[in-house]
This record gives sequence, C-alpha cells and structure tokens, in this order.
Amino acid sequence: MLKSILYTLITFFTFTLHASHVAGGNISYKATNNPNEVEFTLTFYRDCSGVSSQNSYALTIHNGCTGLDSFVIVNNFMEEDISQFCPAAASISPCNGGNIGSGFIKTVFKGTHQFNSFCDDWVFSLGICNRNPSANLLGNPCFYIETTMDNLNFPNNSSPFVTDIFHIPTYTLGSTAHLSNYIVDQDQDSLRFSLVAALEFSGDSVDYVSPYSGTSPITNISIDPATGQLSFPYSMSGNYTIAVLVEEFSELGQLKGTFINDYIISLDDQMVNAPPSFGNISNFNNFGTNASFGNNELTLGVGDQFCFDVQMTDTDANDSISITSDIQTVLPNSTITYSGSNPTTATVCWNFQPNYMSNAFSIKATDNACPYLGSNSQTYLLNMPPATSNIIGSNLSYSTTNNPNEIAFTLNILADCNAFYFESDMQINIQNNCGFSDTSIVLFIDSEAEISPLCPAEINNSSCNGGTLPFGYKKFTYKGIHQLAGNCSDWNFNFTYSNRGVANNLQSSDAVYVESTLNNSLPSTNSSPYLSDLFEIPFLINGQTMNLSNFIIDPDQDSLKFSLVSALNSQGAAVTYSNGYSGTNPMPGISMDESTGQLTISNAVEGKYSITVLVEEFSNQGDLKGTFMHDFILQVVSNSNSAPSISPIVNFNNYETFASFNDYNIQLVNGEQFCFDLTFTDVNSADNINVETDILEALPNATITASGNNPYTATICWAFEPGLKNVFFSIKAKDNACPIVGANSQTIHISPGDFVPSNLALAESIANSTKIYKVADKIHIESSLTYGTVQVYDMTGKLLINKKINGQQAQINLTFPTQIFIVKLFDANGSLIKTQKL
Repeated sequence: MLKSILYTLITFFTFTLHASHVAGGNISYKATNNPNEVEFTLTFYRDCSGVSSQNSYALTIHNGCTGLDSFVIVNNFMEEDISQFCPAAASISPCNGGNIGSGFIKTVFKGTHQFNSFCDDWVFSLGICNRNPSANLLGNPCFYIETTMDNLNFPNNSSPFVTDIFHIPTYTLGSTAHLSNYIVDQDQDSLRFSLVAALEFSGDSVDYVSPYSGTSPITNISIDPATGQLSFPYSMSGNYTIAVLVEEFSELGQLKGTFINDYIISLDDQMVNAPPSFGNISNFNNFGTNASFGNNELTLGVGDQFCFDVQMTDTDANDSISITSDIQTVLPNSTITYSGSNPTTATVCWNFQPNYMSNAFSIKATDNACPYLGSNSQTYLLNMPPATSNIIGSNLSYSTTNNPNEIAFTLNILADCNAFYFESDMQINIQNNCGFSDTSIVLFIDSEAEISPLCPAEINNSSCNGGTLPFGYKKFTYKGIHQLAGNCSDWNFNFTYSNRGVANNLQSSDAVYVESTLNNSLPSTNSSPYLSDLFEIPFLINGQTMNLSNFIIDPDQDSLKFSLVSALNSQGAAVTYSNGYSGTNPMPGISMDESTGQLTISNAVEGKYSITVLVEEFSNQGDLKGTFMHDFILQVVSNSNSAPSISPIVNFNNYETFASFNDYNIQLVNGEQFCFDLTFTDVNSADNINVETDILEALPNATITASGNNPYTATICWAFEPGLKNVFFSIKAKDNACPIVGANSQTIHISPGDFVPSNLALAESIANSTKIYKVADKIHIESSLTYGTVQVYDMTGKLLINKKINGQQAQINLTFPTQIFIVKLFDANGSLIKTQKL
C-alpha cells in the first residue's frame, strides 16, 4: 500500500516510470543568501542505451516532524557525456550512435525551495524505475536516492556534493582500482564515508546476488571512512551497483545530515589496460611552518603552507598521462603544476586560506589508451582547524520595531582573516528571570566589510584578499527579529562562541560571551546602544599615547555610563587574566572616561590586549533600562609611524547663547547653538590627514566642514533640536602612512543644560522665590533658574527686550526713557514663571 501511494504521488508530479536505465545519481542542496531558502541539485547518471531523461523532475520533500510531504521542481541545467572512451573511439560510444561498450550521460537539474518551518528530520528524495542491469543485483529494481537535512539545529547548512571531475568509472582487465568519490563539503564539516545498500524505495533496499551486499558490492572492495577512497583488485566483468553514504558532522560530533551517491562501476574483461598508479608524497616542503604529512594525509593550521610532489606512472611506456584535480575548487589560491608525460609528476602547493571549502581534495590520472581510457585517482585528507575559529571582537545590540515587544537584533563579529571561517548564520540565546521560556534564535548574515588598518595602496595585499600582510580584519554583521513573550525587567540576550583570539593579558584562549540586557517593564520602549560603522580594530603605536573612542551611539539618547569590566567565558563567568592584568586594568597605561567611554592609553606597550567595555543606559528618572557589552582585542605594534594628534575644542562660538563646553563635553538648551573647531596634526609633515565622523548618524542636521591637509581643521556646527537628551558622536583622524595607517579618535558628548520641568507646582515654587526689581537703569533678577529668558514690555505691550539669561543672578541694562515696564520671566522650556510690573 505504501509503495502504491508513493507511485501515485510520483506519477502525479510528472515522474517517469519506465525502463530508463538509471546508472546512478545524487541529491545535494546549498543554502542561498535568503533565509530558509535552499537550492537543490539533482545529478542524474544514465546509460545512453536507455531513454533520455526528462526536462524536469519533482523531488519529494518529506517533513519527518509533521509527516507532511511537499515537492520542488528541478529543471534541466546542463548535460555532458562522461563516457570513458578515448577521443579516437568516441564514435563507437552508445552516446554517439555506436553499440560498443557502455556510454554514460550526466544531467544536472536545479531548483530552489523556501522552507517555512524548522525540523531535524527533512528527507529529500527521488524514485525512478528502473536501474541499469547490474551483475550484483537481482532483476532490474527501481532506483531511489535520498538526502537528509536538520535545519532545526543547523539552519543554513549545505550538504556535501560531488565535484565535476567525477565520472562513471570503467576499468579493464588487469587493473587495480583506486577510485576517489570526489565528494567535498561546502561548510568544512567532518565527513564519514561508508558503503551501504542501494535503495529501491524509501526504507527498502535492493536485493543483492549472493555473495554481494551493500557493504560488499564488489569482491574485496574497501572504503576509507575518512576520505571515501575506494580500492579493489578484480578479475570479474559487468556493471556493479554501489552506494556510498556520506554523513556530515559538526565540530561537536552532531549529525547534520546525510548524502548518498549511488552509481555503477563498469568492469570490462574484453580489454586489457592497466591505469596509471600513484606514488607516495615526496619532496614535501613546509617552508619553515608547522605543516606535516603522513601517508596521504596533510596536517596544517593557520599560517602554514606546503608544497609536495606525487608521481604517476603507467606500465605501458607508450601511454601518456593527463592530470585533473578538484583542488582549486576546494582550496582557494592553491596551485597544481605538471611535468613529464609518463611518468608524470604533479606539484601541489597551498598557503593556508581561511575560506577553504572542504578537508579533502582528489587528483585523477588518466592515460590515453584506446578505446577505454585507463584512470585511477587518489584523495588527500587535510587535517586542519575545524569550522570554528577565533574571533577578536563581538557585540550584540537590539532595537524596538513598530510591533509590540518585537526586537530586531544585530550581532557584529570582528575577525582576523587568517583565523576565521565564515559562517552564514549565528545563534543567540534569549533568557529571562520572569518565568517566560528561554529560547534561541538564528541571526543571518546581513553584510561584511573589511576593517583592516592598511593604507589604500596596500589594502589588496591584506590577508583578507590573499595577500602577504598579516593585518587583515573583517566585520561580519548578522541580523534577525524576535517577538518577546512579554514584559520583564530582566531580559538577557547573549552570544557565545567557542574560541577567543589570543591576547597577552589572558591566560588562555577561552570562549567568547557577550550580552545585552533589557528592562521592557518600564513605560517607554528602549533600543540599546550600538557600535557605529566608524569602529575598526584598534591599532596603536608602541610607546605613544593614544586616544580611542568606543564609537557608541544610543538611539534613545539615554544617559550612559561606561566602565571597563572582565571579559566573560561561555558560562558568563570572568575569564582568567595573566598576572598584573584584570578586567578593569586590561593593559598598561589605560584609563577610561566613564561619561563618554573615551579610552586613553599612555606609553602603549606592544602586544594584543582583550578589552571589554560595559555600557549602562539610564532613563531620566535614573532607572536602569539595559546594558550593552563591547568585547574586542586592541593591538599595539612596533612602528615608526605617529598617529595624528587631536586638539582640545577651540574657537567655540555660542552665538551669544548660554551654550558652553568643558573639555569635550558641550551643554546647551532649547534655542541655543554652537560652532567649534578641532585641529588634527601629524608630526610627519609629509602625511595627509583624513577625518571621519559619525556625527550625522547622531545629529542629522549638524554640519562639518574641513580645511587643510596637515594640520587639518574640522569645523562642527549644530543648533539645538527639541527632544535632545544625551548625544555621543566620534571623530577619527587617520594619516596616509603605509602600510599601517596611524589613527586617533575622540568622543564628543552633548547634553542638555539643567532643564526646568514645566509643571504648576515647580513653577509656583520658582515664582515665589524669584525676585525681580529695578535699581536706577538696571533690572535685577534673582532666581533658582539655571537658564531662562526675560522679556521686557512697555505699557502699550510693545516688546522692548528679549534676552536669554542665567536667572540666578542677572542684570538687564535699560536704555529707554524712565517709564513703567512689564517684565516676564520664562524657564528654559518656554513656560512663564513670573510676571512683574516695575
């Protein structure tokens, strides 16, 4: 009954059920850049003596969590002849109208599908009848393949796939077969290979001719579980069906999915041709790094490199050997060169690159015998760092949306391009102490940007771009939205990663943990502080005194308090610091302004230092609204360059208002404005200075103009806008030294003056304590107001004077004839406090 239902579904969705002579196939999938979207690839091998394939097929998508099925249509993408005939004998192939031997066609079909749910038991399958006749199978059973996926625990995973150099292998009498499966994994997952029973239907294996079985489909065949390499001596003939199961595992040993490559091996005892044989790795050179090898396995880590030779020989001296390899698909910027025709030597070289695809590559050696080409292959395993890596900075921020209790999260990861393996999604945890269920959500990659401290002329030589300079860094930004379960004073959002970058002030490279918190039980909504795009991995110069902004912006303009705190491990506990260091003293000569987050490092000492900054945000009433944590590594290098210096605020102009400044803190109230200059100077007069700022992100209507190159002067102007609470913006000055750019930065804090709340009780209190009187030609005002406005009218109601004052002690000179005046006093918000007739 089950088979009948399956047949009905397949027929309904345009499956073809006839003697199609299926020689093999597989289903792979790849995550696209769209959340929960997958591109499927059906690779289909068929015997040319059978019928042609269809233009499209319907893959069944089975959700094991609900029991429901759906379908995705995959359409013909490309087709190629993969027969093993030499060019001179191509005309006798059944694929070209001949009738000698076996000819095979590979057809590739593609299609995309958007998943609307998560499950740990997805099965993607295709069933077609019938298989190619096979010497190790009873009858002509149907052909069924499947691939599985777990997008509940591993969203955005991509399956293993077979590279383009795979073909249906044909071996002739006298061969000793060494066959690669040419299977790589797109996510650098660990793979485990095994021989399994081929399938006729879901859960039903084909029937084998004794003594053959799924695990022994050819006499004396063996498979390397780490590489999938097949080996077998033989003296039989015919087509033999084999099925290779590939299981992919996470770094923690969790099964992420399975993939089956089902195909036939053709053995021909009518022809005699020994294929090329492979020698061992020779002339291995690690160029002084830690790369090493044993048998056909290479071990290397970040920064390592190697070259080695492997020789291939054909016993028929008249044959010449050609080489193909998938190494350049697997290992970026690898090289493979060849010398000689028989024997042929392949020289393989690679300098470790963090964005490699998989942990194995294969080389295929093919002779030029006719009519069948003799071919053997060898897979080489690379023992490399797993698909986790070190990160050198991270922070997690959030903002409210227009929907109640809906939060938009942004996770920034700062990474060394030599030690980070790109991941298209990251998981964060959402926890609370209010009785709601804890949960986790996945954030998906939104953008990436290089933040290397290199001059434009050298940026292409950074390690992010395959260059030789080690100072290559990127920022990866991940985003996602989540609906909180309700209001709670103690929401905790956190991100954990397995490895922290190495730092001189830490005893070990512990895990990374950063968090942000939210109290959404307060009357107003809240968005956390966040890091502006101006932030880059800080590079300081040994022995110099440097200023470093944290480039923090708060969209709600809350009062912020900054502090240096301990970095945290995966349990949220403080990491262990090296002797003499702590969270509050993470490097020599460091200090922080708690009101702006400005860091000053005096006489910087060479090394890498882990820095963690905690930002607490408070409401006007002093309630803690939430916290934000910024964790990063600061590096001090030995370099002759000097970064530009930043002057104090100069040429401050308040346009006769009470706007004022102290150091880099500016105060002003409604109706006030300012302009000021900052001057940047580089002691190397040949250097030009470029200034960047995030002021327009914090104050959209501000203006900034520049003059000069070195010194460089920036003039900043702004007029008070209603609603101002607290604003932070930063200015960064960079020179054009090469290869490392010198940089300094400064945070400016703008806050309101002492606003007087406009309510009746307070206004009455101030009015009762305010004295307005006239002595000679002066009006005197004594009031508890910090800021205010006084207006003087004559008895006709004509406004004579309109002036901002410091109301605590103010005098107004009268230049009008002696008469009776009406004096009105307003607070900083424009509310009338007192009227007095003089």
